[in-house]
Amino acid sequence: MKRSLLFAFLFYATNLAATTYYVSPTGSDAAAGGVGAPWKTISHAASVAVAGDTVNVEDGTYVETVNWSHTGTSGAPITFRSQNKWGAHIVPTSAQINSNLALATQVESTGDYTIIQDFDISGAGDGDSPTNAGIKIQVGADHCKVVGNKIHEIGYTSTRCPIGAAINIASNDAIVDKNYIYHCAPPRSAGFLCRTGAHGMYFNGPSINGTFTNNLLVDIAQGFGIQWDSRSAPITGFVVDNNTFTNLGDSVHRTGGAIYYPCTATGCGMNRFNNNIVANVQNQTMLLYPSGTGYGSLGADQMYSNLIYNSPAINFNGSDEPTSI
Repeated sequence: MKRSLLFAFLFYATNLAATTYYVSPTGSDAAAGGVGAPWKTISHAASVAVAGDTVNVEDGTYVETVNWSHTGTSGAPITFRSQNKWGAHIVPTSAQINSNLALATQVESTGDYTIIQDFDISGAGDGDSPTNAGIKIQVGADHCKVVGNKIHEIGYTSTRCPIGAAINIASNDAIVDKNYIYHCAPPRSAGFLCRTGAHGMYFNGPSINGTFTNNLLVDIAQGFGIQWDSRSAPITGFVVDNNTFTNLGDSVHRTGGAIYYPCTATGCGMNRFNNNIVANVQNQTMLLYPSGTGYGSLGADQMYSNLIYNSPAINFNGSDEPTSI
């Protein structure tokens, strides 16, 4: 009985401590952050919010970069959300646009259990830094969620080859769901070729057990909708379901496409690619590349069942065959 009462007290105390803060373009970072006294910058909110807190960002344009470093918990994540879907627009600073700074990431999380939801995020269109991204979840920031965001203009107007992604994940157990991603990497009309380019989503290891569902990826020519980098660790435990890829890749320059899954370390397996729609994609639909010098194998228990229209066939470059296509 005493144990039950103690648990109930701790649960009540934990939830009581959670706070909802507000951010508005007309606010002040010297204010209290409440509904009637909002802060002015998302960055200030990120420096204050802790486990269990929610930050509602009101409609408007926020010219800033944001680094969420505090850590939530499984039962009390830190939630940052646009109060109205895509109403809060985070845009690059002039320094990012004009100087191609080493840090050209609009939103960056280094803390566990962070939720980033419903923002409109524009990248540094002409940035060519390796860290150029709309949202970046850093190594060690596990169990984060990126949900319902619109992310675009990542290197799209660059006069050279940018490197980066709309969403860059380098952690474990990430959930990426219902995001709308477009205009990443230079278009087909650009007068130069980018074989590395920017991507819709880029996942570099060690990262395992990611869930990527219900995302819409459009107009990414010189990059892939989703690409993994498994040079340092095998790709395992990913669920890639119910995503739509359209108008990706460039068949003339032979670059980009929908999905690039290179298993360059041994031990890849237990991944699922099901119910994805691939339409009007050039160059590569799914490039599954497990063979060759220095490459591992796709591994066991892979699953593939997808709808493909007006796009190349899936390229399995190895001995492993899909259970279904």
